[in-house]
Amino acid sequence: MNFLAKNISVKYDKDIIIDNQSFDIQIGKINVFLGKNGCGKSTLFKSLCKQLKVFDGYILLNESNINYIKNKEFSKLISILFQENTAPNDLTVKELISYGRFPYMNLYSNLSKQDEEVIDNAMQLTGIEEFKDKLINELSAGQKQLVWISMLLAQDSEIMFFDEPTTFLDLKNQYEIMNCIEKINKELGKTIIIILHDINLAVQYGDYIFMMKDGKIKYSGSIDEVITIDHIKDIYDINVRILKEKGQIFICPCKNF
Repeated sequence: MNFLAKNISVKYDKDIIIDNQSFDIQIGKINVFLGKNGCGKSTLFKSLCKQLKVFDGYILLNESNINYIKNKEFSKLISILFQENTAPNDLTVKELISYGRFPYMNLYSNLSKQDEEVIDNAMQLTGIEEFKDKLINELSAGQKQLVWISMLLAQDSEIMFFDEPTTFLDLKNQYEIMNCIEKINKELGKTIIIILHDINLAVQYGDYIFMMKDGKIKYSGSIDEVITIDHIKDIYDINVRILKEKGQIFICPCKNF
């Protein structure tokens, strides 16, 4: 499998947001996109998952231009969790997760035994089996996010997109969500593409980092290659210290440095 962008440009109305960018997504890895608000992360994200069309260049998935892949087939290859998601309050957890099986079903077909197994496996991996019969509105914010991730797992795509999945969550739930995403990557080999605002989460969980500024990918590579004081200053316009403790990296912004 390969997933790459070649000389892509994207615009809203007449404004060019992404300008002539080429890059490869690292298959089987956790790919993290970082950058200030308004740098183009979300625009690039939407382009990669067919929510926005590029006006120049192309995006290839398995050697095929994504514009020519039918939506149902595309949904079997790529699943997406947006930053904000809503579901009817009278829907149960298992019912919502079952929506992930839609790309594999005919219009009037019911869930098959295989579908049920996929749904059960998704709930088991995310650790939410005990909630399966609960209504969505009975869950906490962190639990709801695990349900949405379970729905993506039920979709059984090779590539999974996450747009700021830790937004609005407290510190403990942020790490629970990131642990779950890492587990999906390590145990199932899924390719992860994720937008994060928290650079510390990025360096703890990311395998490959894309740092964006003004619609361009300024730096990309491994943590050691990309996460430097100079790069962070360039991208975020802030001074930091980089600390290493027991093999982990921590980014500490400085008030006066």
